[in-house]
Order: sequence, then structure tokens, then C-alpha cells
Amino acid sequence: MVASWRFVYDFDTKVGYHVVGPGQSGHFMSDYYNDQVLDWVEGKYTAETIGKVEGKTLELIAKNKIINTRSGVIVLGILEIERV
Repeated sequence: MVASWRFVYDFDTKVGYHVVGPGQSGHFMSDYYNDQVLDWVEGKYTAETIGKVEGKTLELIAKNKIINTRSGVIVLGILEIERV
């Protein structure tokens, strides 16, 4: 089994390199479905710079809720969303 998305990030230069095989789109009728196959096979990567991102932060907090029943205890995983 081979990874279809390859990504390497250089923390010193703050440049990321990636390739998606077979292509950018997951829909087989799209022009971009297999547009990166040759790059993926040949090991060619697209360079992307990642700078400061402006916007809001969404924080997901996992909490458990315990419910006692006649047949035993049920633990539910609950995900709460907080906008920071």
C-alpha cells in the first residue's frame, strides 16, 4: 500500500511540498481526477508557502457523559464546539 498524498514541510524555510496522487479531485468525471499522476510517479512536488492565517479559531472539546441504565453503564462521547 502506498500513500496517495505526500507532504513535506521545512520548518526553517516555512515552505511545504506536496503531491496528490492520482489527482486533486476525488470525482472520476473531473478534469482534476488524475492531473497529478505523473508528478506522483516521478516524485515531483508542488511548493506551497504557509504564512500567518487570519481568522477565528474553532476548538473542539471531547467530554464523556455517563448514563446508568438497568442493564449497565453507558459512556457517550460528546463533542462540544467553542468559538475562540
